[in-house]
Amino acid sequence: MNESKLFILLKLFALSGLLMLLTSSARAWQVSISDCPGCGSRAKAAVVDAAGDIIATGSFFYGADVVKLSGATGQVIWRTEVMGHESRNYVQDIAIDSHGDVFVVFAWTRVVVKVSGADGTKIWEKPIGGTLNALLPVINAVAVDRDDNVLTAGTMGGFFNVCKLDGRTGEEQWHYDARGGYANGVAVDGNGDVAAAGMMSNNFATVKLRGTDGQELWYDDINGPGSFTNAFEEARAVAVGTDGSIVVAGVTVDVTGEFNDCTKEFTVVK
Repeated sequence: MNESKLFILLKLFALSGLLMLLTSSARAWQVSISDCPGCGSRAKAAVVDAAGDIIATGSFFYGADVVKLSGATGQVIWRTEVMGHESRNYVQDIAIDSHGDVFVVFAWTRVVVKVSGADGTKIWEKPIGGTLNALLPVINAVAVDRDDNVLTAGTMGGFFNVCKLDGRTGEEQWHYDARGGYANGVAVDGNGDVAAAGMMSNNFATVKLRGTDGQELWYDDINGPGSFTNAFEEARAVAVGTDGSIVVAGVTVDVTGEFNDCTKEFTVVK
């Protein structure tokens, strides 16, 4: 099984709060971690480093933690609290750079935290740029480019927001705010340009930004013919192919009449 397939499996199992390593149909190991009986804990996202070890993040009773586990045995190598109790339920995503260090983002908290992959030391915590007002920020996704810089995607001040930070220092390089909405996913192509997808102006939307300065290269949206397309259409994930093509997955509404879950349609666009 290649690393990309393994990453997808880890992400799916992390959503249920259960982390397992599967290299075939046989289960290699299973690890559950909690601060105390009945306290509750939940894994949210995970990545695999070059050595095959796993770094996962999620919520615990006392805060939001990052945990590194041996890929061979599941033994905890280190565990670091990256946010206090008030953020325990709001870890959103994690990404890994070429050195094995990781970046974590949160809902309701406009920061990125960088953690050493070697020992779990917090390297820096930096703010995400964008419009600030009474609306709470929600940062949904994080990615790393070819130069180990950090890209985040979410909403700031009610605007679709993408921000680029220097991966070494955490200093902002640029941010993009546009059209009311939010970004759910972000990816980077081989040239360092950025694709982000989510909801803009109530539509299933994708934008491509120049990696060097964040300038919009193009914008595309889908506004289906259904009765509820101004409320329930959104892109939820984005990926970039080896040829530079962009694939976006999410929900559109193409039927009219009474709204329910049956009117939502599985949608993938290339």
